[in-house]
Amino acid sequence: MVKIWIGLNEETVAAESVHKFKVKLDKCRYGDRSL
Repeated sequence: MVKIWIGLNEETVAAESVHKFKVKLDKCRYGDRSL
């Protein structure tokens, strides 16, 4: 688990809310799925 946390970018770790963290985490995990 620690390796995963260390691998996250600063923007994701410093998210202002849990919701924003989850959105940014999904982008890190799955990429930006926008068209």
